[in-house]
Amino acid sequence: MNLLTSMKNQLRLGGLLTIVLVTLSYSSITVFTEGQRLEQQGRRSLETNLSLKAQYIERWLESRLTDLRLLALMREFKQADQAQAGALLRLSRDTWGIFDKIHFVDRGGELAASSDQGIQDWVPVIDRPYFLDALNGQEHISDLTMAKSTNEPLIFFSTPVRDESGTVTGLLLGSVKLEVIDRLLATLQPPTPGSDSYLVDLGGRMLSDFRHTQELQRLGRGPGESRLAIDTEIYQDALKHQLPEESYRDYKGQEVYGSYVWVNHGKWLLVGEVDQKMLFRGMFHDLLNQAVLGFFIILAAALFFVKIVEHRLAGTLKVLLERAQSIRRGSYGKPQPDSQFEKAPQEYRILMDAMNEMAETVRCKIDLLEASEQKFKSLFDHHLHAVCTFDLQGHYTSANAVCLSDTGYTLEEFISLRYDKLLHPDDWGRLETALGRLKNGQADEFKITVITKEGQLRRLYNSVIPIYSGSDITGAFCVAKDITVQLQAEARLRASEEKYRFLTESSSDMISVHDRGAVYKMVTPASSALFGYEPEELFNRCAFDFIHPEDLQPVGLTHQKIWEASAVESVTYRMRRKDGTYVWVESKSRKVHSESEGETVVVVTRDISERKQAELALTEVNKKLLHQAEQDGLTQIPNRRRFDNTLRSEWRRAARTESPISMILLDIDYFKAYNDTFGHLSGDECLKKVAAILRDNLLRETDLVARFGGEEFAVLLPHTDLEGALVVAEHLRKAVEAAGLPHPKSRIGEVVTISLGVASLKSPLPHEPTELIEQADRALYNAKKQRNHVEAYTATA
Repeated sequence: MNLLTSMKNQLRLGGLLTIVLVTLSYSSITVFTEGQRLEQQGRRSLETNLSLKAQYIERWLESRLTDLRLLALMREFKQADQAQAGALLRLSRDTWGIFDKIHFVDRGGELAASSDQGIQDWVPVIDRPYFLDALNGQEHISDLTMAKSTNEPLIFFSTPVRDESGTVTGLLLGSVKLEVIDRLLATLQPPTPGSDSYLVDLGGRMLSDFRHTQELQRLGRGPGESRLAIDTEIYQDALKHQLPEESYRDYKGQEVYGSYVWVNHGKWLLVGEVDQKMLFRGMFHDLLNQAVLGFFIILAAALFFVKIVEHRLAGTLKVLLERAQSIRRGSYGKPQPDSQFEKAPQEYRILMDAMNEMAETVRCKIDLLEASEQKFKSLFDHHLHAVCTFDLQGHYTSANAVCLSDTGYTLEEFISLRYDKLLHPDDWGRLETALGRLKNGQADEFKITVITKEGQLRRLYNSVIPIYSGSDITGAFCVAKDITVQLQAEARLRASEEKYRFLTESSSDMISVHDRGAVYKMVTPASSALFGYEPEELFNRCAFDFIHPEDLQPVGLTHQKIWEASAVESVTYRMRRKDGTYVWVESKSRKVHSESEGETVVVVTRDISERKQAELALTEVNKKLLHQAEQDGLTQIPNRRRFDNTLRSEWRRAARTESPISMILLDIDYFKAYNDTFGHLSGDECLKKVAAILRDNLLRETDLVARFGGEEFAVLLPHTDLEGALVVAEHLRKAVEAAGLPHPKSRIGEVVTISLGVASLKSPLPHEPTELIEQADRALYNAKKQRNHVEAYTATA
């Protein structure tokens, strides 16, 4: 002990002890921090790996349902074609290589078709959950289920099969052996030593045993027992929706860290574990080597440098003290290097480095915490919807600007409220239910009605999630979306739909919806009274199949115009009834667009048979009236009105086609003397006979003879030049003379004769045909000077 009375020895012993203590302290801190880091790293790696596996398993399960769903859409199953369905099931099973068997089961639970031929021991499955779900139109993934026929543990996938009308006619049932799950999980096993993962169902039974069967045999559980029912701590925590905070013993008795993820809609539990010893084995080995090596190096160096350290110790301790105090004051930045301290013993410098490293770690964590708080504050304050927090007693503790704006309260007023002061009394029970779920760590979504400060009612859709403080739940976040306007719009839409449905179903007009190919996609019940067809008989049939062949072209053109424009188009046509008769209808159509159906055409069709009959009768009457209006009552040939209308029409045609047009104006010679001799009745008979002779001697249908006035007649000759017109005029003159109608008072003979004036014009024609009439009249005037004569108009005449 006398050796310790020396200051030098005390310093030496103190320095040695300090070196030893610093080394041990550094090692302890390193062990602690590295252990914490490795544990957190292992947990994060385990959780990340489990999340990826869970996503893969969920996609795999959904892919199997998708396979069956697509298969159920095939025609062979919709029409229950057992022979073709069986062949398709075998092909699908062999192609996918996943399902052990695929069955097509009818509504009675009996086997309709199977991928395995010759099944004799089929047991009806009407009591199975997957069968009951399929009858309700739902898909199903079973738990571990013992097959009725083989007593083999299987997992079943099922999807409903519907016929063309959408009625469930059965289901497709695919069975998967557990060895497939083994292979699936085997492909996802991590390469990290000591880590493992496996699947169990809600009863704790293993769904995978990759690498576990041999382990069970090693534990003496028997070679015939290939499935294990576990009851470990993580399994119990998973049932409570809690994560294990510490290590625990797995089903093999090893101390592990673990995590889990629920998959298959909470039916299966995916557990991942890493062996605690394997996790820390490398760290302990490295730290032990470093500690031993460092200790001996420091011990040897201490004896050599102890004298140098002695006179620097005071200054070195001062620097360390100042650094420790600066860290305590919150100065975590790395200090400027001290020249005196750089020469200090290694242990002190290591201590300083450790302090700096710890200070840097604290600074980084503080920065991350501040950044995280800033992100949360930004998300909370600037969220598009109302956000607030409340404790487990229902007292509000914070709110963002949207929440305060929606409710009309200030922040101080809002945080003084309890839910029973803000919510409608009808919703108190619902929030209390949510509080109960929150206390169990469960999120919730629900609709509530809020009473604002002004007394207005707002309907909100709430999403609440628990707030954790460590492992304790202290309250909840609430995100509320105002759906008041949405609900009002939905109510108006429902009312509008009810009005529309009432109007369409009660209307005597048939309302239908068609695609671009004119196929019926919706028909109202009025089709029965209009055509004799029920709406379902017309569905998916082309409207053109019922249209009269003579009306197809105008209806087709109208249909084309509708798709090219958005205007309302109307068309009248005949449609065939169910009894084979045709009915006149009028359809008004317009193109419409909807998000669900895209572009379609809405057609309103009504029976216009009575109107059409009236129109046809009116047309016939108009024809008769027009004929009477343009017919000379005495001679029964066209009158002056008909002649003028025809002349204008042919005049425009001649101008358009640059063809000649001619006119003959004729008069009965000495007709006044005929009247004076025989009387007016005989004169009328003479006019009739001359008119008939003129009409019967015109050879072309386009030529027209008309009574021009009194005893004058006019003949119109389209597409005829002057030479041709003279031939026609001479032919008419001879025909009248040859008729031998007695006329004793004629000064040129004993029979009725005529004088004819002929005029002809060709392109370019005047704007109006007046000149042609005037020329014919002048020619007639010259012809009457000689009587029974044809005279052509000339410019010198």
